[in-house]
Amino acid sequence: MSAETKITGSIHKIMPVQEINDSFTKRDVVVNTGGDYPQLISIQFVQDQVFLFNDILEGANVVIDVNIRGREWTSPQGEVKYFNTLQGWKVEQVNNGSPKPQQPASQNGI
Repeated sequence: MSAETKITGSIHKIMPVQEINDSFTKRDVVVNTGGDYPQLISIQFVQDQVFLFNDILEGANVVIDVNIRGREWTSPQGEVKYFNTLQGWKVEQVNNGSPKPQQPASQNGI
């Protein structure tokens, strides 16, 4: 089970789609939360969700639904470390206060 939350802000950076192997594709997107203490939050999209950003430009205001994922990793030296990932699964572009849901685009748009 994973925790779900929403991240609101403007798109700071959309990274290129990366094909890690034949069965795994990912894209990282950085969101600026704005306000008095803005944060730059990296959100990872995988598989079909990488195409959600084919029609969204940097600077767009968005609300992104994310799952918070965590994992344990043991280094070759035996040291145990823990990592967290924000994995996005839904994007709503906000124009003049009203959300516009983004559907996965065709995969021809990479």
